[in-house]
Amino acid sequence: MSHSYRIIYRILGILTSLLAYLFLAVMASLFFSAGFNPEILMPLFISICLVIYSSLSRLFFTMVIVQGKPLRLRLRDWIKANAIVSIIAVGFSFLNILVVLISRDLQNQLLTQLRTMAKTMAANNKEYEGAYNNFTNTTIIELGLFFVFIFGIILTHCIWTLF
Repeated sequence: MSHSYRIIYRILGILTSLLAYLFLAVMASLFFSAGFNPEILMPLFISICLVIYSSLSRLFFTMVIVQGKPLRLRLRDWIKANAIVSIIAVGFSFLNILVVLISRDLQNQLLTQLRTMAKTMAANNKEYEGAYNNFTNTTIIELGLFFVFIFGIILTHCIWTLF
């Protein structure tokens, strides 16, 4: 692997790790705040798999790419299993985002939910007053494209590690 590919892979790895830990923190806080709601278990599991994958991919980078040592079979299986879970989760997320970006009705429903959340926050805190008026369909599209970019980073890193 050439030096420029190593740098790109390393940067993607760092971004993947940051995103994985961020997703895990969000999912864990949702899980505990929702009163151990079972509906949060699957996203929490996916977040944990993403954290395991990102940690093991850093080990893979150090051992295989930098030092040139062979990777133990068990470690390779852990990386593959968690990368596959991450790829499937990112794939489903891509599909969900695409459906929202294409469907004007879903955008309007999401917009209504965002405005309701903002109104609830404004009722509890005066700083948020009027914030719900700022949400538009463009906001939904920008959020969708932002998540497409984030999931693209994770997907690229997972595929690059597997192949």
